Amino acid sequence: MKTLRTLFFFILSLIYLNSNAQKTVYIVTNNNDTIYGKKILYKKDMKGIKKGKEKIFHNIDSILGYYASSYSIYSYFEKVPSPHSWDKPGAEAFVRRVINGKIKMYTEPTQNGYYVYISKNNSKLVLIPTGQLKFRKKTTYEKLKKYIEDDPQILNELNTIGAKRIDFENLINKYNSNFKKGHNQ
Repeated sequence: MKTLRTLFFFILSLIYLNSNAQKTVYIVTNNNDTIYGKKILYKKDMKGIKKGKEKIFHNIDSILGYYASSYSIYSYFEKVPSPHSWDKPGAEAFVRRVINGKIKMYTEPTQNGYYVYISKNNSKLVLIPTGQLKFRKKTTYEKLKKYIEDDPQILNELNTIGAKRIDFENLINKYNSNFKKGHNQ
């Protein structure tokens, strides 16, 4: 009984500490300076960071990206050429980067789920067809094929994976890992 009680208080302590743990956010400027703080602040054409009582703002043009919470998930948001058709040519947007490597994957929430984009060698973002819960298997596979065709092992594996986002994320991570190791150069 004493062990059970000790375990209960230990778990309760961990939950308390975790919920009160301070999450660090940061902004990366074009000079590769990293500014840490407690909270990202937003204004029309600026992003800022709160450090204690001090608020530091930067023009969006001087920011490469930032690390912050989006729907309780901490992620890196990278400034990329806007993938939105309604934006003016040359416009930029901050999009959540899910995978970093030779092939990058980005997501952006929508009312009905999310958009998924990929980019290879920092090229223009390409929208990957997705459904509500699963990727649209055939069209998604066709779009992804041209990005991984230089790695025959990964290309063959594409035909065997499921249609969930995690399946595609794992495949792209494996591709990037192979690229780092020199298997697909």
